[in-house]
Amino acid sequence: MTDTPRLIKTPRATFTLRPERPEDQRFLFDLFVFDNIGILQAAALPEDVIEKLINFQFLSQTATYRGLFPDAIYSIVSLDGKDIGRFIEHDETDVVYFVDFVLLPEYQALGYGAALTRALMDEWATRGRGTRVKVLVTNEKSLKMCRKLGFTQAEPDEMAYVDLRWYPPHLKPAPRETV
Repeated sequence: MTDTPRLIKTPRATFTLRPERPEDQRFLFDLFVFDNIGILQAAALPEDVIEKLINFQFLSQTATYRGLFPDAIYSIVSLDGKDIGRFIEHDETDVVYFVDFVLLPEYQALGYGAALTRALMDEWATRGRGTRVKVLVTNEKSLKMCRKLGFTQAEPDEMAYVDLRWYPPHLKPAPRETV
């Protein structure tokens, strides 16, 4: 992959994925807030506490992703010239881990997420890779989308995340034998 934008054509729309840049930090922060503020507000915390927590969580997530996945592809997703989300792809040799994917609220539940994810799954399949994601067990919307896209699901781990994997037919691993 290069630093040039990628055009991803789907039945829903044509998306542009371009590398994240330092000037995207405000957009990424706003995207993080849109995606996470509801949980903190539901806890009925004071606004100043919510503000401090959301800032801390954003900085923590950013540092964690950059530390764990320094060679990942960090992309801003655009549609019709407007930045609408982010997608992080980390090549693990046999599979590509979709580390994070989020769209602005007004672009969710319109089929854009599934269309873009499917197109990227297919793109990586042409390079000989399956794909995997980890989804929090309570994130039913994402789990439902992944199931519809053909991901198979493992049991939740000790942190309540579910590992889901998809392989194109020519790359499907053989089933494990039980002894």
